[in-house]
Amino acid sequence: PEHIMLSSAHPQGGCRMSIDPARGAVGPDFRLFGADNLFVCDGSLFPSTIVVNPQWSIAALAEVASQKIGASIG
Repeated sequence: PEHIMLSSAHPQGGCRMSIDPARGAVGPDFRLFGADNLFVCDGSLFPSTIVVNPQWSIAALAEVASQKIGASIG
């Protein structure tokens, strides 16, 4: 088929990370653009739905986020 629909029981991809606010909602520091103290760290940061269970990917993302957020807020 020309089109393949991917689906997931784990919502992902609604709050894309980018260095450019025009292309994403969250910066590489996990901070929501336009908000001083709102951080995002979950599957919504993925650019789209991945085809495997995202548990370990989200856990790794959370590890990196916790270090970056902790360093940025002291």
